[in-house]
Amino acid sequence: MRFSVLHLLLLGTALAAPIQDVAQADKREEEGLVARGLVPLLARSPVVVPPKVPKPPVKPPVNGPKPPVNGPDAPGTPDTPAPLRPNDPSTPPKDTPENPGLIPPADDPKPPVTNPADDPNAPANKPDETNAPIRTDDPDGPVNLPEACGLKKRCVGKAPAFAEAPAQWKIKHGDKEIDYRQKGYDTHKKLDAVVGGEATNPPKFNGDLKSSGRYDVTIEPNAKAPNEPYLQDPRWKDAFGQDQTFSETAIKNNQDQIGKAQNWKDSDDFKNQLKGQGADDGDIMMAQMYDQEYDSMIMARTLQNPEKGSYVVKASFNNERDLHRQYQGVTGDNLKYTRPGFGTKADEVGWSDQLMANIRKSKADAGPNARPVKYIAQDTITDQTDTRLVMDGVYEVMKKNPGEIVTVRKTGGSAAESASFDALAGTVHGQRPIQMATDHHVELGNPTVEAMHILKSADGSRYDMIVEFGPPTTV
Repeated sequence: MRFSVLHLLLLGTALAAPIQDVAQADKREEEGLVARGLVPLLARSPVVVPPKVPKPPVKPPVNGPKPPVNGPDAPGTPDTPAPLRPNDPSTPPKDTPENPGLIPPADDPKPPVTNPADDPNAPANKPDETNAPIRTDDPDGPVNLPEACGLKKRCVGKAPAFAEAPAQWKIKHGDKEIDYRQKGYDTHKKLDAVVGGEATNPPKFNGDLKSSGRYDVTIEPNAKAPNEPYLQDPRWKDAFGQDQTFSETAIKNNQDQIGKAQNWKDSDDFKNQLKGQGADDGDIMMAQMYDQEYDSMIMARTLQNPEKGSYVVKASFNNERDLHRQYQGVTGDNLKYTRPGFGTKADEVGWSDQLMANIRKSKADAGPNARPVKYIAQDTITDQTDTRLVMDGVYEVMKKNPGEIVTVRKTGGSAAESASFDALAGTVHGQRPIQMATDHHVELGNPTVEAMHILKSADGSRYDMIVEFGPPTTV
């Protein structure tokens, strides 16, 4: 059987078609695998990926800005959930700086500590308890409280060194030297400890003076607003303005105390004390006449403006005139005597408790309009205490002239300012309001004392002080 050329060509074409289809299909499949990355075009060398080394945690500086809380950049803490870990029980999760959900094992390397303050294993600074004041027989004196450091107070110990401290801040009385800067540092440190919950100090008296019968108390509801130069500064316009209404409280001895004191002055005890110093009958008679009018003596006079939180101490002679107290006085031609206290010590109410009683009564009368204590002004400071000398030292340290109001804050902008605050806080006029805030901290809402403002007149004849309270820390 013979085939023509045409037949042969047709037969070759039919046989070659399936072979081309298979080859093209294989090529398309290979190209698809390459495109999907399953078959490489060229042989590849293996790449070694180094393990990720966690970076050491970067701690903010002690006084620098704090890291954001709950923000996208906030670091993990034991109180914030750690990121999810692989659910692989064969590999326990490991704590890292980025994932601090676990306590690190003991053998884990830790970054070196460059700042000792950041070292959690560094020994804590132990307080120096050698300078803690002890409340003596003075009911307004500082009380001895446990020492500690806290967030709301300075650390315990000696007042920070201040080479420029003037001589007026350390004053000798006989064999005793009073360091007013250290005393003030201790005084407001006690308040900080109580406010910070690190100590307690219940008041000795928290009632009503008049109803208690211990003293005679009179209140004038519509007294004249104070009009003194140191209160005319624009800063006090709202607190001590002439358009404000004040009440005035006067505290005297009760009639029982007055009778006992008058009988004592007529007694042989008083006469013999003076005779022992060479006094004759004329000297004794004059001494008996002096201060005979006990019933007219006011031991404390205050002005109250509870609607503004402003109070003024116009007069304070508790040490001399409170007949509950023993008192060492001088009469006549430098004749010294010791007057006994009349009544029981438990009946005596100290100055800070008396002031608080006046504040309490005025706030009760004001009702819901009463505001927290903001200012306590100490008016017309006399030379019977060392306060004037300490204030002179403040003017010297702060480089101010008489006639200028000087303001010093507890956490001042300079060492001179902080030291001046400490010194003023140690004076009787600065320490008493701080002691009141310490004793009655619960009733006052745990306040702080933030600043002292003082004014020495241009001619040096008058001294005044304002103690400024911070806002209550509790309601």
